[in-house]
Amino acid sequence: TFTIERDGKPVEFGRKTPKKPLELLKAIIALGGVAVPETTLADRLWPDAEGDVAHETFAKTLHRLRHLLGHEEALRRRDGKVSLDLQLCWVDVLAFEYLIRSAPSAKANAPQKDWVFAYQKAVTLYRGPFLHKEDLAAWEEQRRQQLTRQYCRAITRLMDHYKQRNQREQ
Repeated sequence: TFTIERDGKPVEFGRKTPKKPLELLKAIIALGGVAVPETTLADRLWPDAEGDVAHETFAKTLHRLRHLLGHEEALRRRDGKVSLDLQLCWVDVLAFEYLIRSAPSAKANAPQKDWVFAYQKAVTLYRGPFLHKEDLAAWEEQRRQQLTRQYCRAITRLMDHYKQRNQREQ
């Protein structure tokens, strides 16, 4: 499920859930969380809006999202791109991907236990398909499938590792 926590507690929305700011956050995460072009976000969230209107709507929604997150710097905007500040925001999906990306290079350059540890940690972070219970646009569905494939490859690689070492209980 998609949840936002602030100081370890789930953020509550009151009477009305802020749909567009949450959609914006999900889109930023789905597009990698770092250096996501504003035009891409505007095109995907407001496909029928004219350029200026989409840009203004994007700016207002970004402001509302920053307020919702409780930190102005949580989302940085620079050179027409938006990035989550990963020093202020922890996102499980981005941490999962980082571990998966770092594991193969660890295998080549470091002891085997390093890539195994990275994959174990990544697998622990994976709690099911990305935005599982939500209707997704085609581009978001592709992201869900990509993450699922990465998870399956990690599981397969760990299983092979443990089989080779006769550690089947793992």
